[in-house]
Amino acid sequence: MKHVVMASHIEIEGMDFPINANRKKRQGCYREILERTQDQFSACLSYHNSVIVVRLDFHLRTYTDDNRVMSQFLHKLKKQLLREYSNCKRLGYVWVREMENVDQQHYHTALLVDRHVIQHPGRLIRICEELWQSLGQPKPYTPKNCFYTVRRDDPESFRAAFYRVSYLAKVRGKGCKASTANDFSSSRLKRKLI
Repeated sequence: MKHVVMASHIEIEGMDFPINANRKKRQGCYREILERTQDQFSACLSYHNSVIVVRLDFHLRTYTDDNRVMSQFLHKLKKQLLREYSNCKRLGYVWVREMENVDQQHYHTALLVDRHVIQHPGRLIRICEELWQSLGQPKPYTPKNCFYTVRRDDPESFRAAFYRVSYLAKVRGKGCKASTANDFSSSRLKRKLI
């Protein structure tokens, strides 16, 4: 990741998005993460009229050289959602790995699901807590105002959720990792062809 955006907005695919770049501290956000976030939001909205976006933070008990625990968690989450909600066919997500002032990494995530399947994040959060703890990790942290509803026909709802999730793209905390780990990843949903 090389390109850092220091501005308060970014244009992606002709749409202007506000970003949480913290320009006062001259930190900025990585463009690649912002573009991937916008891509996964758009991919989800190509299938669903509205999407719920849920922010959660996952801490680890000990440092790892890879992101295997996050991969295991997301695999289990997809299976659990399909078991509990048979029509939950897609899970969009973006996660970033960060490490600051502690001995182990943590992950900031944004989960995206069809709002017609899950209207409120309460049950989804409990599932995430149970699955993460089943992997021997501490209970995930749920930030205040942890979810947004994004509607396909409402660009402002898209911008509001994007601004909140743009925090994941901040430069601070990235890069403290082994070569076997990535700083971020996302789902690979492809946009529905119309």
